[in-house]
Amino acid sequence: MRYLILLLLPIFQLLAIQIELREGKENGETYSTLHLISEEPVYCKKKLDEFEEIYEIECQFSSRYGNKLKSFSNSYFDVQVERDSRTTTIKIQPRYNSVVFSSDYDIPTIQYFYPRKEKEFAKHWLVIGFKGTKIPYINSKYSYNPNRISFPVELKYKNTPFVGPLDVDGHPIKEEKSKDVSEYLNLKSEFAKGNYRDVLKMVHQILNKYPDTLFRPEIIIYQIRALFKLKEYQKIINIAKGFLRDYSSHEGVPEVLLYTAYVHSKLGFLAYAKYYFQRLFEEHKDSEFSNLGYVYYGDDRIYQGKRAEAIRYYKKALYSTKDKMIATKAAYRLGNVYLKSLKPDEAEFYLRKVVEGNPDYFNRKPEANYKLAKDLADFNKTIIASDIMKIILKGKSFDVLDDYENMLKDLAVWLDMSGRVEEAYQEYTRYLNTYAYGMYDKLIRTNRDKLLFKRGEKNVTKLFENYNKLIEEYGLDSEVGQQAIYEKAKLLHDIGEYSMVLKLENDLEFAKKAFPDVENVIRDSAIKDAEIKLNNGDCGTAIAHIFKYNIELPHRNDMKLYRCAMKSGKYQLAEKLAKRNLEESNQLLDWEYNYAQVLIKTSRYKKFLEVSDEVISLMESEGTDKYLNIYYDRFKAFDILEDNENILKTVQLLDKYFNGTYRNLQPFKRIVSIAKERKDYFMIEKYARKIMEIQRRLNSYVETPEIEILLITALKHQNKLEDVIDVANELLKRDIDSGAKARAYYELGTAYQSLGMDDKAKESFKKSYEADPNNSWGKLSKDYLEFF
Repeated sequence: MRYLILLLLPIFQLLAIQIELREGKENGETYSTLHLISEEPVYCKKKLDEFEEIYEIECQFSSRYGNKLKSFSNSYFDVQVERDSRTTTIKIQPRYNSVVFSSDYDIPTIQYFYPRKEKEFAKHWLVIGFKGTKIPYINSKYSYNPNRISFPVELKYKNTPFVGPLDVDGHPIKEEKSKDVSEYLNLKSEFAKGNYRDVLKMVHQILNKYPDTLFRPEIIIYQIRALFKLKEYQKIINIAKGFLRDYSSHEGVPEVLLYTAYVHSKLGFLAYAKYYFQRLFEEHKDSEFSNLGYVYYGDDRIYQGKRAEAIRYYKKALYSTKDKMIATKAAYRLGNVYLKSLKPDEAEFYLRKVVEGNPDYFNRKPEANYKLAKDLADFNKTIIASDIMKIILKGKSFDVLDDYENMLKDLAVWLDMSGRVEEAYQEYTRYLNTYAYGMYDKLIRTNRDKLLFKRGEKNVTKLFENYNKLIEEYGLDSEVGQQAIYEKAKLLHDIGEYSMVLKLENDLEFAKKAFPDVENVIRDSAIKDAEIKLNNGDCGTAIAHIFKYNIELPHRNDMKLYRCAMKSGKYQLAEKLAKRNLEESNQLLDWEYNYAQVLIKTSRYKKFLEVSDEVISLMESEGTDKYLNIYYDRFKAFDILEDNENILKTVQLLDKYFNGTYRNLQPFKRIVSIAKERKDYFMIEKYARKIMEIQRRLNSYVETPEIEILLITALKHQNKLEDVIDVANELLKRDIDSGAKARAYYELGTAYQSLGMDDKAKESFKKSYEADPNNSWGKLSKDYLEFF
């Protein structure tokens, strides 16, 4: 039976402020209500702890009211009153669970009910204190749910309901608020045009005019980009640090970290540069900005004389990125570094990637790249040298390039040395047409004439020259020209130059009708070239051949091809290889694992979990721990599927197999999050301590102070006050900000107070307030000191 007992406690009438405190019972459970009623709206704000529970309600109003009001309390509330010359403040501190309600509706006069939201000003505030988990007299079926859709109800006669424009929190907004959108779009347009000075002016205008604009972080990023383009690196530092502090979860963080690291490196702040580069690499390893960061950090390593490290970072960028320009920058730098290291073969390998993938990059600095080509030719790398020069000279004339005559001469000579007779002939001719009486006209004429006598040679090199000459003389429309291109392709195939055969594919189209075997030459060259490229680590070319020519490589290449397909994102091919080998291969565990990796990469998490079960079973039967890391993938899958029970089981196994490793931080954080939702304080304590132990072992405190504060809260709920003291003291040994120090000393004070150690409690409250007088915990500590 439900019954009610009400005890009316003192009512404080403060001019226009009335406070009414009551106590009662419902079904044997006591509770208390506190009403604050005013003729004018009163400002009140609730403060929440880590578990979203109220620890204080602060109300403020004019000092004209409540001159005679004093602090008071009952078994549910401690009410403190503070006042200064202008303001009276009431602080309501619940001793148990509590809820706050407000109402500012005047039913006879209003025309609309808007969706309920948190209020800061109201004429009537109600605070309910209770010990159980259920609010007295309020059925949860009808209780307010902030996630429920609640349309405004219009009371105006004959009007239909209407929902106006809302902001991201569901609150009504005025139309003029959207004017910042057009100005933001104008700013983007000016940046795209390269008007970076104008962009900086617009940034200041927009932020001054709309300080609370939703586009503030994007606008700041454009400010940083403009400064970066203008090379005003010193100005970037403070702006970027402020962005990283204020918008730590924004999608632009990787880009800003990159700029921050780069400018510190450029300004000679190498230790800071390293810090920001490492943050970028560790926190945003899947971002393309991280890949570009590898390039810039490689530059930093070069600057410090650490060439081997630079090569490692350039390669990491090249083989991790999917961005064409980042890959180009990395490959170009690798070519230069290897050339300076007297390794021309490696230099040619990486510069070839730029020539074929992004040739226009060499036009950015033609004079510097001409010198690069000459350095390559000095190592007899005339093919790559001539290819670079062709790019530089394409579409240009002597009035564009200062050293045009030398460039023309060198290109022709390098082509000749490379055995590219026709191209050499054309370039010799171009030089003579441009400089009839140039510095090298005699040399050029002599070399061009020599090309005519190379057709009679019998060795392989001369055979190629003869074929090229026949093709030039007769053309591919003729039978002779078609046979010449066919014989050239066969010769290239026979000497193992399969990639050269494939480059002739368009020309070989002319010979297919007269020489049907052309198809076999091309197909076999594609298979063999793909296999060579695969074994040389050139995944891109191998994969491209497979799809372009619809070929299948010998099965001996399956494992390498699988890895290549996974690296290239060709998961359909990788899955095909895995399934085929699951049926045919005796490496059942390896291919079962490979199949599982395809599934996790393609987000088929339920199927992945089934296959990973089989991987675990095979490992147990074979007595190996070869693929224990699959438990990290299982954690990821369970996390995405929100299967909390299996997350718990998997994390326990990760703790068992990879005890104390840095990789366990994220799984442990997830467990703490689950425990926090469940209010499982024992579990919070267990895994928070594990996180702290890993941090101590690695001497890296990325989760501090949040994890210690969460642990303290959990310990308080378990009444483990001595442990609270230990954790708080350990937290104070870390490099934390003033707010965290204020909180830590406050927790020490409350723990000491509860243990009856008043002197230590007073000392801790004093240190809390001194650490940050403006912090809410510092202020709360000051209140406790006043009680003492």
